[in-house]
Amino acid sequence: MFKKKTDGKGKGDAPASAQEPAAAQASPPAAPATPTPSSSGSGLTPPPAAGPNQSQVGLPGAPPDSAQGGRNPYKISIVSDVLMPLALAGVCVGAFGATFKIVPDKTGVYGVDKELVGLEVKDASLVSPKLLEEVEQLEPVKLLRKGDNAAALAAAKALAAKKPEDVRALMACAKVLIEAGSKADKENGLNLIGKACELVTYSPLVQLEYARDLNLLNRDDDAVAAYEKIVRRFPDSALQAKKEVADLYLKTNRSADAVKTLTELIASDPKDPSFERKLGLALAQDGKQQEGFEEFRKGFTKEQDVLGYPYAVHELVSKHAGLVEAALSEAEKKVAKNPHDLEGMLTLARLYIGTNKLKEARDTLEKARKLQELNPDLHEIMAEVMCRQNQSTSGFDEFRMAVSNLHLKD
Repeated sequence: MFKKKTDGKGKGDAPASAQEPAAAQASPPAAPATPTPSSSGSGLTPPPAAGPNQSQVGLPGAPPDSAQGGRNPYKISIVSDVLMPLALAGVCVGAFGATFKIVPDKTGVYGVDKELVGLEVKDASLVSPKLLEEVEQLEPVKLLRKGDNAAALAAAKALAAKKPEDVRALMACAKVLIEAGSKADKENGLNLIGKACELVTYSPLVQLEYARDLNLLNRDDDAVAAYEKIVRRFPDSALQAKKEVADLYLKTNRSADAVKTLTELIASDPKDPSFERKLGLALAQDGKQQEGFEEFRKGFTKEQDVLGYPYAVHELVSKHAGLVEAALSEAEKKVAKNPHDLEGMLTLARLYIGTNKLKEARDTLEKARKLQELNPDLHEIMAEVMCRQNQSTSGFDEFRMAVSNLHLKD
């Protein structure tokens, strides 16, 4: 009914400039121009050049459109493409490296103690208890046991030169040189047993012989270190080493270590009657004399209840089929033959205690006192005898004398 005017600009008409972009957006993208045959040498006619409103991003090798702020993907930035990735990689590597910890005396990233390296058993016969019996059967040791020291020393030196890598030979030669040789021979023997230890680092028996030889030569600090090394390296077979190092702790006045070790031994084997007596000495050396004396009395009472005699003569009594009287008879003959044998006299006194002959024990100790008055074992045994004779005050005095002279213990 009404007809809209078509001439002029109405209210709803958009300006021409505003309609052009809309038209450009609405129009589909132009298809790539297809080359057409040409009469030129190439035979192809190049596509027409792009207009001002056509993007050239899709064309290979085309520069970016500066009007749109584009970036050339083929151009490398030194900062963002090279330096920044290298810096990030360096940070990551540094952070990873910081997770490693260098610990003294450790090997590898797993923190394995160097002392635990080389414990794999390569020869089972060198960790067997029969090893020491085999060493005793070698010619130099057999000559030593017969009392022919000169022949034993000559045989030991010849065997060491002949078999310098044989562990049994080294052990036998070391034993002979240390027990029967001169000062230079003893040092040579110590070197031989040390070499045996290096050859079989996995054998606690060889290591224990080395520690004993150091102790025999009064190399106290070295012996303590050797014993402690055995305890660390062989915790499952270190009972004997612990017993022996406890005595050495007492000798070197390391009372706190002695108390700790003996307490551990009591806990590990409460049936063994030998530990309480020594613990009493260790406690007294550590300044707890009354407590130590009570522990000492508990110790020798336990020995009597369990064994029937002091533990110090247990090995001797065992050699006589457990018969104390037989061991006593042999000890009496030995002392009668050599009345200046101090160790023989102390053994005899202990066996007298085991047979309840306290007067004979005390008389024997009085004779021994004239030979070596400050001997700590003498005062320890005398303290036990006096306590058994109900003379606790005198026994306590003897006990304190024993403690004060422990550094003189052989």
